Parts: sequence; C-alpha cells; structure tokens
Amino acid sequence: DFRHMLREVPVVAYDTRKFSHIESLTDAEILPEYLTSVRDLRGVVLQELGRARPLHASGIVAMLRMYAELVRTSEFSSKLVLEVFEESELGALCAGYSKAITDIVG
Repeated sequence: DFRHMLREVPVVAYDTRKFSHIESLTDAEILPEYLTSVRDLRGVVLQELGRARPLHASGIVAMLRMYAELVRTSEFSSKLVLEVFEESELGALCAGYSKAITDIVG
C-alpha cells in the first residue's frame, strides 16, 4: 500500500550560481542544514523500504500506462484501473503468502 510522504529539504546553497553544478560541490560548499536534511531523508526512505513489498514488472507497466493515459487524456480507463488493481492485489497476496511461509519456516 502506497503512502505519500512530504519532506522539505532546504536549499543546497544561498549562492544560486552553484545550483548548476551541485553534483560537483564539496561538503564544505554545501549548507550544513542541507546535508543534515538529506541524511535524515535518506534514513526515512531506507526505513520505509524495509516495509515495502516488491511489485511485479507487469504491474508497474500497467500503472505507468494508466498514469500516462490520465495525463494525456485526463480520463481513467476502467480497464486499466482494474488491471492495476488486480496486479496490486496479486502482489499483496504474494507478499502475505511469503510472510506466512517465512513465519512457518522461521
């Protein structure tokens, strides 16, 4: 199940000329609050990934197709929505089965 999470990260530097080459800045050139915020965000993402379940590739394809159609036409295709829902349910069932087997086996 997907949860949206909002996280605000401060600017990397007050000098906007540095924005075009952020990837080459040293830690000394980056604001300390940015480094702290990114470190904390990384921790949150890794913590959430521990609770995540893998999606089947076909489910991701269907989901992307549904989103692309929504953006292109501003309408949902009931067929695509059903396909995405079924893939999601299948993934949840597989994850539940996997956990049950793991609990039994130890």
